[in-house]
Amino acid sequence: MKTLKQELKSLFLVFSERDVLEIMTRNTAAAIGMQDSLGTLEPGKLADIVLVDGNPEERLFDLLEVAVVIKEGA
Repeated sequence: MKTLKQELKSLFLVFSERDVLEIMTRNTAAAIGMQDSLGTLEPGKLADIVLVDGNPEERLFDLLEVAVVIKEGA
């Protein structure tokens, strides 16, 4: 089983940071037919949120620097 770090390395060979973030959020929700409930932070959508230490739009591997996880509101 691949780890997130391995997946990021593979994606980053082809895509920009912004593209990878979109693939992991909005595009994945659309691929599973749940774009009305998941994939972006908007009122009325479900949200488990991962806060990272850094800016993955500038340095993709900051996604591995998890600071806080908010799941089901806690």
